[in-house]
Amino acid sequence: MKILFVTHQLARISYSGAETLIMRTKKILQKNGIDVRIFNRSIDNVDEFDIVHIFNPFYFPVETLDIIRFFKSRNIRVVTTPIFWFSMKYYQDNYPIGKKIFIKLFYATRKLLFKSGLLNEHRYGYMKKILEESDIILTNTWAEAHLVRNFFCISHNRFDILPVAIDESFEFGDPSLFEKTYHLKDFILFVGNISRRKNVHRLIHAFKKSKISTNLVIIGRCADPYYYDLCRREATDKVFFINRLPHHSKMLKSAYKCAKVLALPSYFETPGLVALEGGLARANVVITIEGGTKEYFDDYAWYIDPTDEKTIENALIEAYNAPRSYALVKHLKENFSSEKVYCKLQRIYLDLLSHA
Repeated sequence: MKILFVTHQLARISYSGAETLIMRTKKILQKNGIDVRIFNRSIDNVDEFDIVHIFNPFYFPVETLDIIRFFKSRNIRVVTTPIFWFSMKYYQDNYPIGKKIFIKLFYATRKLLFKSGLLNEHRYGYMKKILEESDIILTNTWAEAHLVRNFFCISHNRFDILPVAIDESFEFGDPSLFEKTYHLKDFILFVGNISRRKNVHRLIHAFKKSKISTNLVIIGRCADPYYYDLCRREATDKVFFINRLPHHSKMLKSAYKCAKVLALPSYFETPGLVALEGGLARANVVITIEGGTKEYFDDYAWYIDPTDEKTIENALIEAYNAPRSYALVKHLKENFSSEKVYCKLQRIYLDLLSHA
């Protein structure tokens, strides 16, 4: 079986959770003997592939639709992983009044707009066509599947859930490396882009109000200079900013292992690779309720409303005061191992090919 992965051209540059997901899936398949390549201009014989698997099409919708139609014309099956979420809370919190009204109006009338064809040349119109024409749509959670089908008014039910596989190596970080370098331990940790969607400013404010006797460590890239400056001005001397660490670096794994709490109060996560990694390292996880996160963390995490600072503050206090537990590690390893995810993806691919 030969699989071709396709994603947008900036994926290697703007490396984040979606790109980590792609590379992790590729690695799992290759480990089990599946031939996987990522689409690039050097590929000159597309007919050698059995399946094309598209990731994150919202970032290149026009090209994606062309790709789908090209491959389907050659009887090659198409799988799409949308990695999509629509958060009205995010828009209401972060957009000016005019855009808020426009977005509310769009959301309320989108079914009529799709039906009328007025969105045909718009990003959302292309996404609807992509999802309608894919042979199967794989989402990371049932919540995402429900949202995608409802938001884009998809007429078929060719959806399945492919969970995100954990990276077991994050269980075995060496805490001494981070502690010796930064002289910090048992802190609250955030890892990710410092952006509005990640809700970092509200996290800092909630941490200050909590008066927890520890530090808040923020590891990540500045995604928005104005917002980053806002966060720096809100921070006290108990808040430490560290530039983005490479995903597989020993220092990042050590940071997870040193942390008492992993906080991810984003407007949504589907489901939040950082929280999976922190959970494996036995940090107590504080995470947004938006995006289907409960399907992964069950009753082993503290959930927050991203628009309610008090829920963030209370969750930080409760998680920090709670003892570390192996329960979440056990739950993640039993349900989201790379072996389990591989078996499900292999079955999905084989089912597609058997009905070709």
